Amino acid sequence: MNDHVIWIKPNWPGQNFNLPLGTYKGYIGERVGAGTVVCWHNHTKIDIATGKAIQGNSIDYLVTPAGVCFDDVTDLKPNRWDVVEFEQLWNTSSDYAIEKLLGPPSNNSYILDIDGNERFYPLTLLEDFFASDEPVMKTALFALMDIYLAESEYVDSVVGKVEKQLCFDNFVNSEFSGTEPSQYATKNRESFTNFLHELWYQEVLFPPSSKYPTPPINFEKSLFYEQEVYNLWCHGPEHGYYQLVKISNLANRVIEHVDYMTIGLIKNDYQFPSVNENCLKNHMCSSHEHPVHMNPSVEEIEENMKHVGRLLRERGAPSVITIARSLDGYTPKDLQPMIESSLLATIAKEIPNINVQYHAVDMVEEEDEDGIIEMEYEVRSFTNSQFKRLRERRKTVLGNVRLLEQYAKKKNIRVVQVFAQKKEFNAWRLEQLAAAKN
Repeated sequence: MNDHVIWIKPNWPGQNFNLPLGTYKGYIGERVGAGTVVCWHNHTKIDIATGKAIQGNSIDYLVTPAGVCFDDVTDLKPNRWDVVEFEQLWNTSSDYAIEKLLGPPSNNSYILDIDGNERFYPLTLLEDFFASDEPVMKTALFALMDIYLAESEYVDSVVGKVEKQLCFDNFVNSEFSGTEPSQYATKNRESFTNFLHELWYQEVLFPPSSKYPTPPINFEKSLFYEQEVYNLWCHGPEHGYYQLVKISNLANRVIEHVDYMTIGLIKNDYQFPSVNENCLKNHMCSSHEHPVHMNPSVEEIEENMKHVGRLLRERGAPSVITIARSLDGYTPKDLQPMIESSLLATIAKEIPNINVQYHAVDMVEEEDEDGIIEMEYEVRSFTNSQFKRLRERRKTVLGNVRLLEQYAKKKNIRVVQVFAQKKEFNAWRLEQLAAAKN
């Protein structure tokens, strides 16, 4: 395990689960029961010139979206972590110029001479450096939201061509009087997103046997429900009504399939469900910046390939190069073949006699069409008795979601970061539940 790592980040914004640019000192180890999974623990940002800690920049238990790193990290060893972009490496006046980080090029390109110490020079390339998706969005849950709303091109690959159902340019209610028609869509998207959140996370629900135009239960507690909401559907209000009944059924079914921490994550860190224009596909948005980079241009990918070629050309052949396809929900499947072929061609150009070996690995399968059909059947067959039973469970689950939100606010962290403090959070949660009973 290296005690000095240089992590070259892509320059697209909103990489919420990556360390910010800079130098860090901390510990690196393995998670109990997870084999060789590497986790970062208690990293502190330092001033590269003085080596002194920068106050207020301690990062505990850096985590990935899936919560890979928890507080059971073992076999900790100190390390230094330089997080840079390619442009900094080529800037000779930068503290992160490549020769300052790696020393001058050596006659033996497999070895680096850093501060008088010889080190091996391995290189790891992740294909999602060039384009990245987000695996938390790859489930039947989000595909079904697409089907019921028909807002995304992703529907095409799931159930074939579906006519767009929502007409956000419609004049929906009298509040639009005096509003420019060009603003109808923005207003409709915002108010409809807020109503979807009430369906999903509050008690404003349609029972499975609901008949048009009966309002949802607890509609009087809603801040955003109005009967005109059904007029957003291009095929008419009755069609819109029954689509909302299915979305309500789906929200209840999720209580059986998804844990409350994940529900809290998609609600707070991804604003699911949303039809706002700055939303990513599958009705998920980032509360901060977009965490993915799904559709870079070919020109942008090729420009980053040139940086890889320059690194190999200036530093010589590494001791070993490993390439991860990252097809487990990260590298977009439509771009991966082009990225890999271009990457291998770039390496072969700089290292002509390189020996390429392929290693089979178990892939994490994405939700396929059968999974979507199965969940669709569950939604369509949802009964009133199931609805009554799940309403009680729903109250418990959403109560835990509120505690999750309170804990994140108390700690001044995002919900995804609570995954890394699961043990501490659960202890606090049980204290709060006990206090509420007394």
